Amino acid sequence: MTIFFTVWILLVTTTATTVFGQASSADDIRIFILPSPTLNGKVVNALGETGVLTCKGDVPNPDLMEDMKWYYPDQKEIKDSEDPRITLVPTDEGLSVHISSFRDSDAGFYRCTATYAKTTKLEANVSLASYVPITFDSAPKDQYATKGEDYKIECVVKSDPEPRVTWYKDHKRVSNSDRYVVHPDGLLVRNVSESDEGVYKCGVTVIVMGHSKEQFISLQVQEKPRVISLVTEMEGVEGESVSMKCIGEGKPKPQVEWLHQGQSLYGIPRHTVDKYEGSLLIENLLVEDKGNYVCRLNNSAGTAEGTVLLSVISKPVIQQFLNTTVPVDNTSAILICRASGNPPPDILFHKESQPYPFTLGVQERDNRIFQEQKRIDGEITEGSLKIKHVMKSDDGLYNCIASNGRSRTERMGHITVEFVPTFEHTPMKEAWMWGSKAVNLTCFAESIPNATFTWFLEVGGNSLPIKLGENEPYRVYGLESLSSLLVSPGRERLGLYTCVATNKLGVASHSILLREATTPGRIQQVITGPITATTVSFKIAGPVTDGGLPVNYYIVHYKSERDTWDSENYVRKTWPIEEDIITIEGLEPLRSYSFRFAAINEAGNGEFSEKIETTMKRAAPEVPSIITESSGGYAFTPYSDQIEIKWSHPLDNGEKIDKFEISYIPVRNSTRWEIDGEKTDIHVLPPHLSYLLSNLQPNTYYRVDVRAHNSIGWGNPSHIIIKTAGLHDAHLKGSPSSASTSTGHFHVSICWLSSILCSCFFSFMNRNF
Repeated sequence: MTIFFTVWILLVTTTATTVFGQASSADDIRIFILPSPTLNGKVVNALGETGVLTCKGDVPNPDLMEDMKWYYPDQKEIKDSEDPRITLVPTDEGLSVHISSFRDSDAGFYRCTATYAKTTKLEANVSLASYVPITFDSAPKDQYATKGEDYKIECVVKSDPEPRVTWYKDHKRVSNSDRYVVHPDGLLVRNVSESDEGVYKCGVTVIVMGHSKEQFISLQVQEKPRVISLVTEMEGVEGESVSMKCIGEGKPKPQVEWLHQGQSLYGIPRHTVDKYEGSLLIENLLVEDKGNYVCRLNNSAGTAEGTVLLSVISKPVIQQFLNTTVPVDNTSAILICRASGNPPPDILFHKESQPYPFTLGVQERDNRIFQEQKRIDGEITEGSLKIKHVMKSDDGLYNCIASNGRSRTERMGHITVEFVPTFEHTPMKEAWMWGSKAVNLTCFAESIPNATFTWFLEVGGNSLPIKLGENEPYRVYGLESLSSLLVSPGRERLGLYTCVATNKLGVASHSILLREATTPGRIQQVITGPITATTVSFKIAGPVTDGGLPVNYYIVHYKSERDTWDSENYVRKTWPIEEDIITIEGLEPLRSYSFRFAAINEAGNGEFSEKIETTMKRAAPEVPSIITESSGGYAFTPYSDQIEIKWSHPLDNGEKIDKFEISYIPVRNSTRWEIDGEKTDIHVLPPHLSYLLSNLQPNTYYRVDVRAHNSIGWGNPSHIIIKTAGLHDAHLKGSPSSASTSTGHFHVSICWLSSILCSCFFSFMNRNF
């Protein structure tokens, strides 16, 4: 609501009248009205506000003032309670009239009267004139202009007397120019640019009143939306999804609206609109979704539009793809596949067992196969695959692939190639019967269609069909291409069996000879190998005959001289036929043993060999194996003065090993290793099986021997050549060992830190021997 303010303008005059002939000068005795006049002898006060006029006496003795009154412009005396807006308020020196919510109708001459000393009449007048103060009728603090257009910064001012308006931008005065024109109701800015954005001041002054007022206005320059990125043509596939994106710019950032056939798509099923990112997602596309889609950009500066033409590909539909069955050899097979779509699809065939589809025309790898396609009734394509001189390998699954652009549909079909039975994958040509075990004779006939089976047995030069029945010694089991004949045990059922397979294209047969199997023959030879105090080894030469069945195992029975074979107090052991050398362990030293050997097949144990008598010896320990790694004929240590030697525990040959001896001596190699220094011997007590050789010379070869000792004496040694690192090549120079030759066991830990700082810690467990 617009509120106008009017200011009272008061013209004050004063008179004095003498009563009863007593004259009084106006200069000596008078009354006057406050406030004093401000405009052309008038007193002003704002319209709509409360104004206060005070009548006061200017007399020698204020106590003689009496009967002070106020009068309306129509000369009617102002009294309390007549108009609630106008009240009289006595003061110490006079009388005030209060006029609240001053109206235009309240304007005019107001008069104040009084009597002094009961004889002198006093009077003063005031003239009220309307004044409208400075009012910004329409001057929004935030205003918006559009780039490239003219815009008037609005500042509508009401005031009476007439105001003067001055414009400023960023504290600089704006005057009329080619770009700026000052209007009574605002500042016109021509061809707005971004540089026009800023804070403007609309300054208003009423010079005659000495009043001024200002309004600060923020001008923001907006830019109309503009589409900067939009794919204008798109293609989607029926039943799938398609996404469009409209990217625009403007100030403020525009929001995006998508429309199709004049309808907004916001909130429409299957359609997802992101008005901030500008995207449109259409799910489960229908053919009727094709057409123009409008991207509309909106901001407070204007609107811009772009159009996307959407084409919807109709997904191919395979209408016909039939299986086919053909016989092998001189016939041809044809597969026909029909499919529709928009646009019409292309058709290719692909055999499932092949890596790639067939190509149109004659196939480069197989000129028997030809593929072609043709259009029927506009949207229908018929594809055909022709195979001449069909082979068994052509049988299988074939895929019809219909595609139009980004969409494809597939359906499986089958070419069935019929052929006479064949037994080429039946491995059984003979079978064996022994004891009371029934035998399965199995034949496998590949054929399409599946064959029926009949079994025959050759008797007296004639093939007689096998009789089947509850009381017969034969049972037949089968599944599709497989037939098994279960033959009950009996020598009378040995002989040549024939499996006959028959289908509509022909007959095939396969024979299996059923023979009697026996246990293996006697082992030809057993050669005694190394003998220790507790072990003995034998090398086996297998039997001359295997009894018709493969030999699976060898068996050995052995006993000590105190036991007999009849008591069965002997040990039995078996081992696979692949191992022709056997070592028997856990024997007692100086005791005599008897051994016998036989071969085993599925029919049972063969005849045992002649007994072999052996007496176990009592001797020094066997050779220990050095397990320190070596390469190129010697073991290399990365240290210049030490290496750890490790070995395995050898057989003790009947007496407990009580110590090991490690010997090492410098050697050199010209054409062979030769001694090149003093020999050093060190003894190590069990159970320790390693020793750290220290205080060695850098870049030197050593021969190291290790042997074991028991109460019988020293066993033979094993040896290894080692080489120490040079001083410049060594990872770490070893600390001098404080261990004596009786030192027990060493644990070595080697640590590297950044290949710069190295430390080696030894912990010793010393034992008294």
